[in-house]
Amino acid sequence: MKAVVVKEGKAVVVHDRPKPQLRDHFVLIEVAAVALNPTDWKHLDYGLVADGCLVGCDFAGTVVEVGRGVNKTLSRGDRVAGVAHGGNSVQPEDGAFAEYVVAKGDLLIKLPDTLSFEEASTLPLGVATVMQGLYQKGLKLKLPDEPSTNTENPFVLIYGGATATGALGIQYARLSGYSVLTTCSPQNFEYVKSLGASEAFNYKDASNGARIREFTKDGLKLAWDIISNEDSAKVCAAALSSDSTGCRYASFLSNRSPREDVESVGTNMYTIWGEHFKSGSLEYPADQADFEWARKFMELTEKILAADHLKPHKVAIKCDLQLPACNNCRTTDVECTFWDTSLRREISCSRLHFLRKRKQQLELEIQNLNAQAAGELGESNLDLRSASTIDQGYFLDVLHDDVPQHSEPAYLGPGNSGRLLERLLKSAIQWHFENGISTPKRLLPDGSSRLMEFNHSYPQPSFLITNDQRKLELQSLVPPSTQRAIVQHYLKVVSVEYTLLPSDRESALLAHENPLRWIGANKETPDALALNVVFAISSTLIARDLDSNLSTISARCLNELHKIAYVIGSDNLRMERMRWTSTALCALALCEIINPTSGQLWDLLGGACSTIEDLRQEYQLQNIELDDAFTRLEHCLIKLERQPEDFFENLIPLRFQITSISANISIQSARLYVALHPLFTPSDTSPTGTFNVLHSRLFQIVAHSASAIIDHFAYLNENDRIISVCMAVEQVIEAGLVWGTYLISHKGTTETPNQNVYKLGTSLAMSPIFKVSTIIASFVARWKNGSAYAQAWESFVELLLNMI
Repeated sequence: MKAVVVKEGKAVVVHDRPKPQLRDHFVLIEVAAVALNPTDWKHLDYGLVADGCLVGCDFAGTVVEVGRGVNKTLSRGDRVAGVAHGGNSVQPEDGAFAEYVVAKGDLLIKLPDTLSFEEASTLPLGVATVMQGLYQKGLKLKLPDEPSTNTENPFVLIYGGATATGALGIQYARLSGYSVLTTCSPQNFEYVKSLGASEAFNYKDASNGARIREFTKDGLKLAWDIISNEDSAKVCAAALSSDSTGCRYASFLSNRSPREDVESVGTNMYTIWGEHFKSGSLEYPADQADFEWARKFMELTEKILAADHLKPHKVAIKCDLQLPACNNCRTTDVECTFWDTSLRREISCSRLHFLRKRKQQLELEIQNLNAQAAGELGESNLDLRSASTIDQGYFLDVLHDDVPQHSEPAYLGPGNSGRLLERLLKSAIQWHFENGISTPKRLLPDGSSRLMEFNHSYPQPSFLITNDQRKLELQSLVPPSTQRAIVQHYLKVVSVEYTLLPSDRESALLAHENPLRWIGANKETPDALALNVVFAISSTLIARDLDSNLSTISARCLNELHKIAYVIGSDNLRMERMRWTSTALCALALCEIINPTSGQLWDLLGGACSTIEDLRQEYQLQNIELDDAFTRLEHCLIKLERQPEDFFENLIPLRFQITSISANISIQSARLYVALHPLFTPSDTSPTGTFNVLHSRLFQIVAHSASAIIDHFAYLNENDRIISVCMAVEQVIEAGLVWGTYLISHKGTTETPNQNVYKLGTSLAMSPIFKVSTIIASFVARWKNGSAYAQAWESFVELLLNMI
């Protein structure tokens, strides 16, 4: 594996380091991100590390295997952060700067979904340092779960509040009920105050100590010195009360206060593992008490993070891997770059950061549209044609008396969303006519779409591949790190939605360092067939969403998949061959859904259905029960077919019933309830004048279910987990239209205050509508044909804004 090790007193990157051996009480973790701390380079500069030791402490990643004796509940795939003993001469395998790390299991922190690996990697060492400095040994503050009951909020000084550890210390001390004072540079004043500091002082001011004593009216008793040098100790000494009773000064290692009347306590974070270690010529015995303190404090921190009461320090990311080999950068809301050696320039990695900025711009544009005068266009003479069916989709033609030809047909999407959008547009335009309000320009010919600007500004991240076409073998074109990234993308995005592969095959997907080379040497084995499926689907998805350079790799993988689908095996392997034929046909259908090119979707699905029915008969002939592999494949095929089930509109199973809109609505329940929207939305028989519907509790549930679906797809889209854009856009638009109908139906009603949707406030009421606009804009950037969806949706939004 790739790792940073000590060689002749210097940190060196190697590529042949064996994976660390899993020991009792430890966990093996695949590292996704690491953070650099001063202790990492100080160990090297001070000559405290022996050659061969792994370097680095802070990390975040995914659990691979749990060793014996770990008491914390952990499973393979859990997202965790932890601190390793980097530079440990007693146990050289303990460092974190590697592709895999072994860490003490009971000291790991499980991560909430809202926290990225990059952000999480900045936490553990700082958390352990805070524990010792503020609570266990240093200042002995009250813990956050039992905060100080002193109504005067006693002062605590944290010297160096803008450092990573200082930022954590401010938040913990605030949670513990203390009034926090800190020192930093003036440009960080607002930052530390946003974390909870009551007052900040310029660390360059020589009179800081006296100013702090004056501010506290000579009442400061507690000081934690994160910088821990002679100058910082002098400032803390001057700031502490002249009455030394109860005064405590905490710092790192042996740093002491120059005041003899103040109790000084030094801490060493490396004792938290409860194991014997050496640091240069010094030896430290195992301290089980420190380990127990750390275990409990990490558990407490896990709860604080889950409650969103702790913010990581400001993150700056620099990638040395091409995206998405470190694809977590894409989901971090910070500017992240890597150096592209071929282009000789930095490339932006963080798609989330870009999308959040773009979302703000779109919301501002929508607000500007809403502010335009309703009568700007004057009287309008529109002739709204009936929707016409073209290629099983729904289109809307708009005529105007002043132009010789009608506008281009606007595609309204397949199935229910197209019909619903057609009816709502008719109803909305009829409302505009009845109320003497002009129809928006975009329903007239030559209207331009603001969302189309998104097409030209969407960044395209890079996937590291070799473009030398003389290298005909796939493993020569795709480096091992990128191969593994492709497999990881499949596990993260595809397998959670489509269970194509047996569970035992999925668990073995990451077992090979160079999967494509392994496939070439083991072509007919089940694991090789499974990897072929994975590379075909994942490369097609990545080529569409992340990096078009992988389109050539995708084409090669699809050719291999066709060979699997249409090669007939021997009779003695008939069942296995039928299983893989059906799997390959489903995979080809899924690739066609991701990137429609061949027009053979239904042929592929038909072949898969036929093959799986033959396989079912083979099970029966051989008197074998249907196993998990068959069930998973059948469920995947049913999802691909998307067969309608009539009972959804007539019966909500008890376990999916929603009793209150204030409760969290699962995506399964939301889909069932949204299927009932025809009870409340415009129908074929009465497409106009249907907005004054009965305001029932069921309608509220249907509308909030639609909002839950929008939130679900917004989350999937932000995390690059959309498989089929064309399928997703239909569901998103349908949910947006249901919510829009709900808003319109409440306009001008005389409901009691607790029932009126507008009690939410305009921003909350319109939030689902804005989210749909943002999602569709993102889809358009990846899917050119989606521009018609965007145009149709924009038309509805403009009409909606006038109506409410």
